[in-house]
Amino acid sequence: MNILITGAAGQLGRALIKEIDYYNAANMIKVAKCACGKIKCNTHGLTQLVRPIDYILTGHREMYLDEGFDGSDEAFANEDRHVQALDITDENAVNEFVFSYMPDVIVNCAAYNAVDKAEEEPEAANLLNGKAPGFLAKAADAVGAKIVHVSTDYVFSGEGDKPLTEKDEPCPQTAYGKSKLLGEQSVASACKKHFIIRTAWLFGEGKNFVRTMINNADRQLRVVDDQTGCPTSASELARLIVYLFFTEKYGIWHGVCEGSTTWYGFAKKIFEFLGKNADIIPIGSMEYVCAAKRPAYSVLENARIHTETDFTMLSWEEALKEYLDEYFKSESLQ
Repeated sequence: MNILITGAAGQLGRALIKEIDYYNAANMIKVAKCACGKIKCNTHGLTQLVRPIDYILTGHREMYLDEGFDGSDEAFANEDRHVQALDITDENAVNEFVFSYMPDVIVNCAAYNAVDKAEEEPEAANLLNGKAPGFLAKAADAVGAKIVHVSTDYVFSGEGDKPLTEKDEPCPQTAYGKSKLLGEQSVASACKKHFIIRTAWLFGEGKNFVRTMINNADRQLRVVDDQTGCPTSASELARLIVYLFFTEKYGIWHGVCEGSTTWYGFAKKIFEFLGKNADIIPIGSMEYVCAAKRPAYSVLENARIHTETDFTMLSWEEALKEYLDEYFKSESLQ
């Protein structure tokens, strides 16, 4: 299986690479493969171990994933982690890349994630979050590939008080949320074999809320306590994506860690696991001024996971504990 991953240098992209590597390590296939590159070559056949999932990585610029990334480890410092430049907003470039690689699955981890800045430049958000996923989906459909597109809780209004399922009607309130909904629609209309996964409050390798809390542990922290959502580990989301690779359960999915909390509750749990008595003050959203309105309640329910699969997501507390253990393990090795 050949996988094309866009946005490979981001939190989810890096988690996905690790998850595929875990899968490959456990499921290596012994085949006859020789130096000429042919499988079961009658002339030179040699038995080798072959990875069941191969991947090609793309991003907004060419790089290696060990290049200046906080938290990356030695596993990324090799040729396999070469990220090729691909501008997914250029339809011709997308078509050329996809037709040359002929992937079985495209995973779109690329996104315009500057929620506040999107209010100032909605055209840029719409291009990267809305139109570009459609280019990828159209190319996927043309080569018979599946596409996995990652969306967000911001496609909902955030004004309710009950967990939202895949059947609930989107009603975005921000430029960012509208651009992400446009992306969902573009993907769904361009490729029948699509998985659209809505997630929220993601934390992995890179800049995120957990690392912000850790880096400011010695300061007084004022954290919003009237926005409720689902903190989600990039590693857990990556596990779900790999699971879906091997299914034909297309359509919209919610993929978040189980349970919910506020940002303040999230922060409290981070320091509880760290064994630190941080000075955290709960505040209301009105005290945290920003350009884009944040959802007050955007708890996603993994309804399809619960009813259609045997897959399980960790609770956000379990996933956070795993993340912190791995984070400090990698820190101690540096």
